[in-house]
Amino acid sequence: MSSEEESDSAFPSPTRPTPPGHSGNYDLEQSRQEEDSNQAIQNIVIHTDPEAYLNLNTNANTRGDAQAYVELNELMGNSWQETGRWVGYEENLNPATGKWGPSHVSYLTFKSLIQLRKIMSTGAIILDLQASSLSAVAEKVVDELLSKGEIRATDRDGLLRALLPR
Repeated sequence: MSSEEESDSAFPSPTRPTPPGHSGNYDLEQSRQEEDSNQAIQNIVIHTDPEAYLNLNTNANTRGDAQAYVELNELMGNSWQETGRWVGYEENLNPATGKWGPSHVSYLTFKSLIQLRKIMSTGAIILDLQASSLSAVAEKVVDELLSKGEIRATDRDGLLRALLPR
């Protein structure tokens, strides 16, 4: 082994002379004292968000790599059934087999964009609703549809019964 290979080795050569300033003996206590004196005191700063108390999600992930999880539930008869979900890619439920299909990239057709524009201009869009129950949400939606003229006043109670089966 050449002297260049020895210097690259992870293990020092037992035949190499002791480096200058070292006695060749290892003093554990002196080594610990040197480490303690060389370490600067580090302050840990925890930044707090003044609006953090509004986050009621106890499973909140604060890392930047978190992805959103979205579910699409449809009313099938008298129960809600999850029919689509997204975690980066879309997955659809096959109603015949009851199994999820393969993940795929979601896409929009021109027809679906036209439908979205129509629904956003005529439908009930309530973004900041303060409600604590499903019945309160349903009543607000029905009232919004009534105020936009999308339903008749006589259909209000029937629509509420359809939205909230008991």
